[in-house]
Amino acid sequence: MSVASSSSTDYSSVHPAWPYASCDIYDLALTQGDIPETAGDVMWSGGVRTTLPFLPTTEDSISTNGIRKLANTTDALLSPKDGRMFAIVDLENKTITSEQNASLNKWIRLMLSQGRPVALFNTPMTSEIELTESGFKGLRTDLNKIITVQEELADYNNTIRKEEVSSRKSNQKGRRARTKGKEKELNTSVASDRHGQSTIPPIVIHAYDNPRREGTYVNLTVREFIKCRKNPKFCGNWLDSSTVLSAGAPMFIQAISDDVHAAACWITSNPEHEDRRIPLSQDAVRCKTWSLAAHAASFSPHHRDSNGLNTWIQALSGLKVWACTTNIEGIMDMERRRKLDNTIFDDEAAMFAMRQEYVMVTTGTTIIMPPGIIHAVFTPLASVVIGGHFYCYDTMAATELAMRLDKTKTEKKTNNHHPAYIEMMARMVLALPYIYEDIVPFDTICAFGAILGHPEFYKLKVFQGVDEAYLEPEMDGHLRNLLNSARELLYRGLVKSREISPGSTWEQISKHLRTVLDKTHHLVNAPSNVYMNIADFK
Repeated sequence: MSVASSSSTDYSSVHPAWPYASCDIYDLALTQGDIPETAGDVMWSGGVRTTLPFLPTTEDSISTNGIRKLANTTDALLSPKDGRMFAIVDLENKTITSEQNASLNKWIRLMLSQGRPVALFNTPMTSEIELTESGFKGLRTDLNKIITVQEELADYNNTIRKEEVSSRKSNQKGRRARTKGKEKELNTSVASDRHGQSTIPPIVIHAYDNPRREGTYVNLTVREFIKCRKNPKFCGNWLDSSTVLSAGAPMFIQAISDDVHAAACWITSNPEHEDRRIPLSQDAVRCKTWSLAAHAASFSPHHRDSNGLNTWIQALSGLKVWACTTNIEGIMDMERRRKLDNTIFDDEAAMFAMRQEYVMVTTGTTIIMPPGIIHAVFTPLASVVIGGHFYCYDTMAATELAMRLDKTKTEKKTNNHHPAYIEMMARMVLALPYIYEDIVPFDTICAFGAILGHPEFYKLKVFQGVDEAYLEPEMDGHLRNLLNSARELLYRGLVKSREISPGSTWEQISKHLRTVLDKTHHLVNAPSNVYMNIADFK
């Protein structure tokens, strides 16, 4: 093991010059007819006025109160640079050269490794897609396709939300395990425009409480979902759709998606290896890129994305308010992070006492989040975004920490679980000798060893009766070969560096490395400067 100084990039964070606070977004929403005129409004700390959620209709609903409190948190653009959590850059819609992309890549990696979400304003766009039938021609989708949508319904939502809060407090997980959830038919034909004329044909929606996810869900076609955007009885959010732009991720996202680079590098460097021909699993492909479409006034409460994945989104149309919480005192410490989790997830009211920052995400804005960041999303205007998940060598210590925190909470506190994390990480480990020329960060190796050494430790608790596809799949022979090959490489390097003793079991190694990570999690503003020689792993 060796110690080396970590050089910082010259890429500087620039305060965007354009004042989005001058936009009267509330009036714009009314002219579109997406939000009832009876809906209330709220002024955000940054000066933007938007509507409140209009469903459920009660004034003291969880969604309405949540947005009022969120509006009083800090606008990241108004925070001083030296105390801001969001790292912000204005790309000014300019074409990025390869040299600029390399510099931007280095800067983003540094910010993510420090636990800071990144906001890139005015990023070059390949397409602008609006939530209309004509707009969706740019997406690979069938308008008659049946989709599952997270929703808020005027006549149904309050009951479900109250049951969820009660379930949270009493921890009665068995209730969800024993039932598939309540169902209720709702005819949404009552939607009308401002002159009382019917705007959409009758649509019968079957609402049900989904035990896999938090909230209530409905099944309907893409065309019906688009038409329902003007329905005062319905507000929907189409999450994690496999329908994506053909252009895929922006160049600067591709540059930091190390799991993709690693898979390609290892396959190219091992033409004789039988496992090199194994294609990525469907789950690995599905989590890489997806799209989100949301009606105006939809709200996703605070949650954390699962499996320690980094997350990126780019707005193609509309408006979102993206709010993130800070790490307590900016320290990546297991116990402190657990306390933060307990405060937010076990006491929603106390959560707003925590420091939070938000960014108004307009068309062309890209948000990149490191692993484990707790965030909430409000959509004042109907929007379409593309996004995806990825692993990054620079953030693997945060990935391990986030996965441990996932284990202490049920999966409904996070987005979809992705069982492909074992496959993706194993390919990253096998590519280490080809990615790094001389040294590799010590905490990166510890994180890989802890997770792949004992994957069972990181399995999420799941409810009985959940779809089998949602559970950890049985490893087939190819995947087990990948895992064993990755373990052999890690074991060789850890023994040569005298970090572990020969003959240690992987359960023992994983436990030891978790202890090491607990002791070495570093201050956000002082990235790890401890490295291991890559030659030990060859």
